[in-house]
Amino acid sequence: MQPEVDSPYNQPAYKILVDQDGLYQVSYTDLQAAGVPTSELNSLDPQTFQLFNQTDEVALYVEGEKDGKFHPTDYFLFYGQKVYTKFTDTNVYWLSWGNTKGLRMSP
Repeated sequence: MQPEVDSPYNQPAYKILVDQDGLYQVSYTDLQAAGVPTSELNSLDPQTFQLFNQTDEVALYVEGEKDGKFHPTDYFLFYGQKVYTKFTDTNVYWLSWGNTKGLRMSP
């Protein structure tokens, strides 16, 4: 995961690179390792997590979002897909938060 201040969505976002199809888990610790300050992690509302791939929002499952706090034991899941081009097989997903409630997976 890489921080990007100038994301294509005109807001700070984190780039998640996907090179295989499958279910991906991103934890509090992963966000910390990517450079999100602990003070920001402790104050963000995970209900506002939004994940985008190109122009489409991707549905997430967020463990522990109901209390409106992102704790060290919390995480989110999403289904990521690689791309198939002659130039790359790595797809880019963009994670942001702090705006509206994000799209969620159906139970």
